[in-house]
Order: sequence, then C-alpha cells, then structure tokens
Amino acid sequence: MTLTLTLALAHTLTLTRYDASQRKENTMVAVHLQCKAHAEVDAWFGTYHMPCAFIQPKLMAMHAALAMQHLQQLAAATTESRRRLHAGAPAGAPAPAGAPHAPPAGPRSTPCLFGGDWNLKPTDPLYRLLTSGRIDPALSQHYPSPPAGDAWLPDLACGMASAYAAAHGGCEPDFKLRAVRQGRGALHLPNPSPSPSPSPSPSPSPSPNPNPSPNPSPNPNQTPFIGCLDYVFTSPHFRVVGAPALPHRDGARGPYPTEAEPSDHLLLAVQLELPLRA
Repeated sequence: MTLTLTLALAHTLTLTRYDASQRKENTMVAVHLQCKAHAEVDAWFGTYHMPCAFIQPKLMAMHAALAMQHLQQLAAATTESRRRLHAGAPAGAPAPAGAPHAPPAGPRSTPCLFGGDWNLKPTDPLYRLLTSGRIDPALSQHYPSPPAGDAWLPDLACGMASAYAAAHGGCEPDFKLRAVRQGRGALHLPNPSPSPSPSPSPSPSPSPNPNPSPNPSPNPNQTPFIGCLDYVFTSPHFRVVGAPALPHRDGARGPYPTEAEPSDHLLLAVQLELPLRA
C-alpha cells in the first residue's frame, strides 16, 4: 500500500506541474516580415514574457522550450511553403501524403529572432537550452520529463545565439534589470533618491496623501535583485553587427526606475545583418 501511494503521489505531482504550466496566461506574439526591396529576404520575429516562476524550474523549462520551438516551427513552415511553391505546388495546397505535419526547423529555415524578458540568468540551464538547443536530462530539477504517453521533448531544432553576448566577446551584460524584489516574484521599486525629511514643524500633521507614490521607501524585508534576464536570441542566419554597451552595476544609480531610466529593465538594442539569399 505504501508503494502504491508513493507512485500515485509522484504521478499527481507530474500532472500538477503540467497543469500549472497550461494554466499560465503568458502570451507569445510573432510576426513574419518581408523586405519590400528584396522579396527573398524575410524573417520571423517573436517576443514573450516568461512566467516568473523561479521555484518551478521545470515549468519555466516547458515555457522556454515550447515558445522557441513554436517560433522555429513557424520559420520552418514558411521555408517549406516557399519550397513547395517554387516546385509548382499551388499556395495553400495540402502537403503530400506521408509528409511531416511540422517540418523540422534549423539553420536552413527562414531566419528568426526571439526577444523578451526570459526570467532566466546566463548561468541557468535554460540559457544553455536556448543557446545550444539541448538541456541535459540528468538535470532532474530542470528537465521537464513528459508524463506517460506524451512524446514531447524540450529539444530545439537549433541553438539560438544571444545577440548581446555575440556583440561583446561571448559575455552578457553585467545586468539588464536592477530593482528590489519583495515577496514571491513581485518587484517593489523604491524611490532611487529619497528626499531628506523636513525639519519638525509645530503645525498639525497633514492629512494622508490621497495619491501616494508608487515607489515607497524600501523596508527591511526587501532584497535587491540585480541581474541579466532579458535577451535577444537570433538564428544562425543573422550576423550581429553591434549592440550598445550597458552600464556596470558599480557605475549605475538605482534601483530602477529613475528619472533617467524609466523602467526597471534596461533598453536593449541590437544591429543585425541578414544576407540576401540566392
């Protein structure tokens, strides 16, 4: 009886993890763009805000892998549609019998770029998943083993390069987010430079401010978070020309936002080249 209960509990935990992943309402946006001057130059661009679920690394692995897989499959489907059109098949015609429903994506597919708040650090196994295309199944705390009967795997068609790392000798910036974290996943952003308290006044205390500042002063329960969570990932088709250097934490005034930096996330910008296809 003990063994049966243990197995049932493990099965329930697996299903609960998948259920929790499905219940997330994070939305991915993707668009296919084509150059007007050179119709053969096109690319898929996607963005996504990963769930802030650091205590559930397998859930985050599912979302990271599924989002990137989806973008790569869109790119592969565009390539396959173009190939069949060049071969004489009418646009929108069904694939021939026996053809795979979703062709594998890869370096020969349509270029794709994926940027967003991934909520993962460069040292995390999920960063290696996105940049190498694989995650080690031995990493039991992170690898999302599918339940019985589900053949899905978190592997990608190809690894994606981090544009900022490619532009700066393989190193990510020191930080892209500088805020104060309070509670579970919530970000509490205090005033960066609180004004000194006025001298005591004999006048009566003023009534409470009906519009309190959205950035109250820090309290002892807050812990600062400074790290790199935002990335622009590119398929092998792109050549990274450059990306503006971001400040080091030692020379940055924070926490953010401030008057000079209106968000707790630093702005990312990359310059890319996409060669013409023959």
